[in-house]
Amino acid sequence: MNNLELLSVEANISHWQNTKGYKSGAAIGALVLTCAGAAWAIAALANRSGSPPWAFAAVALPVLALITAGVSRLIAIARDSHRGPIDPEANDRARQGRNMGVHFGLVFTVEIVLIALTAILLARIGRPLLIPVAIVAIVGAHFLPLARLFRIPTYGVAGLLLVGASLGSLLIADEALRLFALGLLVAVVLWASAAMVLVRHTGWSSTSDAVAP
Repeated sequence: MNNLELLSVEANISHWQNTKGYKSGAAIGALVLTCAGAAWAIAALANRSGSPPWAFAAVALPVLALITAGVSRLIAIARDSHRGPIDPEANDRARQGRNMGVHFGLVFTVEIVLIALTAILLARIGRPLLIPVAIVAIVGAHFLPLARLFRIPTYGVAGLLLVGASLGSLLIADEALRLFALGLLVAVVLWASAAMVLVRHTGWSSTSDAVAP
């Protein structure tokens, strides 16, 4: 591929990242990360005896803030798209979106199959408390291809952090403490990633700019 072709590809990617579909998808992805983080945090607190009520309230604060921000971005993107120029390559971009959906489906399917097989294996060998640790590692690994697929580097960073957190948690001998610490750490990583995605990939800093359909 020569320099002109590389420039053309980069220009297409840059334009695609300014489309309604890309920015809406990024905002929805941030909301998914937020909810997943909430699930891990609540599970960590619920399974630890003596967790005070205020801890659950503390979890609700970042969740509500991120959900509010994500929904507001979706609304802003929808409004801006009505003022955007007509995209002469809309059909090609729609086809690209469908292809990405297929690849995402494949990655997600592999993730679910690996989680199921790993959970069955660990349960059969009598190590059920390692299942959450394995799930975090698999979920982290699944973010790596998604980072390239969606052109969102934050996913890649989150994936590496989750895999590292999973492996690092094995250093904690107390299994109850391990699951508690891992759950909270996963929540923090997912929430921080959600915030980064909202800021960097939904046009937050350029809300006045038109968004292509």
